[in-house]
Amino acid sequence: MCKFLLELFMAKPATGNTQISSTEEPQVTATTTGGTVSIDIHSGSTNSDTDTPPVVDGGGNDNTITEQPNMERIEIQKRIKEFADEMRAGKARKVNQVAVHCSATKEGKAYTVSDIDAWHKARGFTKQKISGRYCGYHFVVALDGTIMCGRDLREIGAHVSGYNSNSVGVCYIGGLDANGKAKDTRTPAQKESMAWLIAELKHILNISKVQGHRDYSPDKNGNGIIESFEWIKDCPCFNAIPEYKNL
Repeated sequence: MCKFLLELFMAKPATGNTQISSTEEPQVTATTTGGTVSIDIHSGSTNSDTDTPPVVDGGGNDNTITEQPNMERIEIQKRIKEFADEMRAGKARKVNQVAVHCSATKEGKAYTVSDIDAWHKARGFTKQKISGRYCGYHFVVALDGTIMCGRDLREIGAHVSGYNSNSVGVCYIGGLDANGKAKDTRTPAQKESMAWLIAELKHILNISKVQGHRDYSPDKNGNGIIESFEWIKDCPCFNAIPEYKNL
């Protein structure tokens, strides 16, 4: 089902927006109140700390009455539960956190997981055996709320160096304004889908830690808080910790 849905929702890549290098991680400069910070474009890591899931429509949630069930979300729930069973049986990697990302692409540009797959392939990421993906994220949320499959949950992601082996990577399309500066560009549909997805991951996998890529930056002054001047990257361009704390 996932492969069919990916082909169904796959959009023709936009042209001329981003130049990707296979040997060097692209960077975008963003100005914040704490100074100038770096935002990763299609953030990830080529380390062997490794790189898939389903394509899902962003409409509705468990508390919404719809005319027919959201089959894509049912498929995602099934995949997460299957992974949870394998993890608890010692047959799959153990995860304890969700890392939230943005694709660091300009607002309104409707990229898909297939675009990110191509970008990460060009950067030298490893093709994964289960999913067949290069994309470093496990889930990618499109502008319309569609939840797209990246790497299989059993495959180690390539999205936050040093934490790939025990985390799930969730990325939304966007993160930059028209001028290329950091901005929370999430559409209402993206916000709803991300909240639904992260809640499912938290509950089914018993995860309590959810934070943005920037929250993995070093605490330089040792005060226990990762402040804006300490961010290595601005991604995901919003404060994920309080947003998903009580899901």
